[in-house]
Amino acid sequence: MIKILNAEEGIKMLRNNYIGRLAFVSKGYPYVLPITYFYAEADNCIISYSEEGHKIDAMRKQNAVSIEIDEINSVNNWRSVLVHGDYEE
Repeated sequence: MIKILNAEEGIKMLRNNYIGRLAFVSKGYPYVLPITYFYAEADNCIISYSEEGHKIDAMRKQNAVSIEIDEINSVNNWRSVLVHGDYEE
């Protein structure tokens, strides 16, 4: 059964996990990479770290990003949350 998560359920998922998939655009192509993150609830932001490289260069040029977090128990028992935002250093 498909169910849409409410905001509270989405925040709980962000708070209870630390691995997500970061989506960004580079040279006209979408990229999705796994990252570790921390959800800073007081600031309502997602914090992560990375060395200088392709991903950082791309996000500096095009700061629109998304992060997807999922919890998969089985093929029929899973949920995910997708967050859109802007990259900031």
